[in-house]
Amino acid sequence: MAKPMPDHTHANLADLESNDQNFGESDSPAFAGLTGTGNISLTGTLDGVDIGAQVADISIQKYPANKSFLDSIDQNLGTTATPTFAGLNVNGDITTGGQVDGVEVSAHAARHAVGGEDVLTGDLDANARVLVKIDGQTIGARRAVNLVAGENITLSAVDNPSAEEIAITLAAGSDQSTPETLQVEDLGPVISSATIDDKFLFNEPQTGNTHLMLYYYVREIGKYPFQLLDINLNTGDTRIRDAVFGRPGPNGTVLHSSGKIYTGSSDPGYLMVYDPVTGTVQQLGKLADKGAQYMIEGDDGAIYIGECVKGFVERYDPQSGVLENFGIMDDPGAPYYRYAYTIGADNRYVYVAIRDGGLWYLVVYDREEKTQTVHWKELSPTSVNVYPGMDNLWYAQMNSASTGKKWYLLNGKVAVESPAPQVNHDRMPITIQSWDYAANWAKFPYEVDLTNSVPYNDGQVNIKWRLKEGPGPWQQTTATLRVQPYEFKRLYAKGKQFFGFTPSYGPVFHYNPDTRLTEVLGHTMRSIYAALSFDTQRWYFVGYPAATMEYDPTVPWTLNQNTTALYAPEVNPHLIRLGQQGKYHYYLAAGADGCIYVGQHWERDGVGGSLGWYNPVTKETGGWREPFLQHDVRDLVASADKQKIVYSSKATEAGIDGKLFVFDILTKQLESFTPLPGEWNAGKLAAIGANQILGFVENSTTGDKFYKADLGTKEIIFVKPLGGKIFNDIKPYDQRLVIGPDGFVWLYIDNFISRINPSDGNIEKIIEAPPAGGLVFYKNDLYIYGSYTLRRIENIISYLNNFSLGN
Repeated sequence: MAKPMPDHTHANLADLESNDQNFGESDSPAFAGLTGTGNISLTGTLDGVDIGAQVADISIQKYPANKSFLDSIDQNLGTTATPTFAGLNVNGDITTGGQVDGVEVSAHAARHAVGGEDVLTGDLDANARVLVKIDGQTIGARRAVNLVAGENITLSAVDNPSAEEIAITLAAGSDQSTPETLQVEDLGPVISSATIDDKFLFNEPQTGNTHLMLYYYVREIGKYPFQLLDINLNTGDTRIRDAVFGRPGPNGTVLHSSGKIYTGSSDPGYLMVYDPVTGTVQQLGKLADKGAQYMIEGDDGAIYIGECVKGFVERYDPQSGVLENFGIMDDPGAPYYRYAYTIGADNRYVYVAIRDGGLWYLVVYDREEKTQTVHWKELSPTSVNVYPGMDNLWYAQMNSASTGKKWYLLNGKVAVESPAPQVNHDRMPITIQSWDYAANWAKFPYEVDLTNSVPYNDGQVNIKWRLKEGPGPWQQTTATLRVQPYEFKRLYAKGKQFFGFTPSYGPVFHYNPDTRLTEVLGHTMRSIYAALSFDTQRWYFVGYPAATMEYDPTVPWTLNQNTTALYAPEVNPHLIRLGQQGKYHYYLAAGADGCIYVGQHWERDGVGGSLGWYNPVTKETGGWREPFLQHDVRDLVASADKQKIVYSSKATEAGIDGKLFVFDILTKQLESFTPLPGEWNAGKLAAIGANQILGFVENSTTGDKFYKADLGTKEIIFVKPLGGKIFNDIKPYDQRLVIGPDGFVWLYIDNFISRINPSDGNIEKIIEAPPAGGLVFYKNDLYIYGSYTLRRIENIISYLNNFSLGN
């Protein structure tokens, strides 16, 4: 606006000057009741709001009637503050670019047409209690529902039954979406292999050539014969031959004086002979018992076979080709689980060391009179074994608590006490000779490399050998063996992969459930039953025979078929000698004291169980045997705070109750109590707190049941029936309970995967999925292992979080 003309007589000049506003200057005049008939251009801010070049229509009333109400909200609409409205009515459109109730809506619109469908691409969170229906049938009531994927699901407000039902169709969600129904997916086999059962060197009598013999078997030993790989190390000639059905007996291979190899198999049991000169295999007959335990060449040149599990003894005459059955030695009648454990034979008598459970004694069989004479049973020996002497006589070693360890010369029916003989190991089964690789294989002129002797998915093996003198150059042969898919013995979720192993001396591996790829780590040379991830650097394995092993996954696996120093710390993994060494190490637990604890089963040289421990830092070992002489191990777990180690027992004799033994790490006290009087075992265990445990007990008479116990007060909080068969015929040492990510205890009841609420014992049968197997969780998925294929139920936790299934 221009300044006034310099006409001091202007009528209103005095009034203008009285305003003293210096129009056009920097001062800011204040007007009251200003009326403008033209346009006003403004720059700067209006009421603190930057309007730039925008035009303010000053014809709009600046201060509306409800300004005081808007000012009272004081929410700074359009800024970062978040207003809260009650009873907001909006007649226009609302655009949201973030989350609504924590649900990301992004650019998707939520359409809420009255009486129509809601099409949602995110989660629907309903905080009111609602009924959940599928196909019109109510399946549960929940206070909170989180639906991600489904179809034609009806939600009906329970708090307001008169509210209309709304049909909702939900779009597919992410990888962790909730399925409409649970499905068991078969992922197929994961790892194929064959197991080396025996390996030995022998010199062929006719030529003096040295042979390497390897026996391989696959899992279905009743469907596929085991294979023998025979390599003539002098000539390099390699043969692969199908042998007989069954697995080679543990001490069932004899190098006969004729140069032929006689072998007995087990489960099913057959007798065969292999001729290394001609390369031929001949099946000689079906054994009377389940399998060959021990074989030896008698003084008469015949092959004598001690068998299990009933204790038969048979004789094969290579001259006549007759397989003669002498029957069961000292037949006690059913039930059977006994061995003709070691045997010897002169020209008339057969000397048989019997092991029947924990009972050992000697039976002498007279082939002429067809009679049996029993010795030493009344002494209750802890072991009896028969040995050939270098003087071509036969001896027995008997060890008992009353007499100690003594030797006896076997002279017909009479056992005569004798000085310790020099044992002729060359007459013993060749597999026993091969146990001491360093001593036995040192007798041969060749060094053998068996690093790549185990076949995996492609069946390929590569064997190397060279003369020790020189040493000579390495020679090698490649062969293809029969392989077969292996079932999983155990699977453990560790990070983004599973750690697992297969049964019966099979491979240890990693499996990635996302890529479904398998990495073989190696073989332990033991039959493994449990593993424990102790810390970030170590795993521990336990198994048979008398095996506790330490494995460091941060350095290469070095244990292989060449390894002789199995206890050497530089071998990875390596064996550990515990303070107690039962024959089967079945269970592992970690304590708050930094020690690992091993639940063990005794067999052959004892009965009952034991609890061993090992300190990885100090390398100290120890354990308890005496409290468990009548209480074999049924399970072993640590309490949730790892301050207690809980050993569940099963009675070794009738009339004894199963007990829970609780070792308190702080007080170093071992106490016990009987959770269920009258039950022979205390069951499989799940630790559900620092002082509480769930125990699951099999009872074929009264039905399987479970209980909740307080370890501190020894109070039994409840006992409830399971309403079905626990684990459904999974072998006891393979039965494992799983604590799910939901905090529930998961297991098989009959053929149903089930879960139990540990607080009240409520049972939910989730889905029928035969056959029963082991369970392991990865993310929201449940994996089922134990058969030849791996199975999976995707997003089972999401599903259960959204739907109450009932029982």
